[in-house]
Amino acid sequence: MKPLLTLDLDIAFVVNFERTNWFLRPKLTYALTDSWKLSAGGEIYRGQDDSQFGFLESNTTAYAEARWSF
Repeated sequence: MKPLLTLDLDIAFVVNFERTNWFLRPKLTYALTDSWKLSAGGEIYRGQDDSQFGFLESNTTAYAEARWSF
């Protein structure tokens, strides 16, 4: 029998050193059972106003998810 991993953390990080702007996408997933999973995460944009991620800073967001598999 394979053990169930109940907690999973994913992190994606992108940085542009020339313009000092960055993007972070954390996601935390918790498996309640084999069928039910809960997730929470977000997308965070930061940088100077004239940089790629600075331009997207107003799109920073968070989310939560409940997933049932059968």
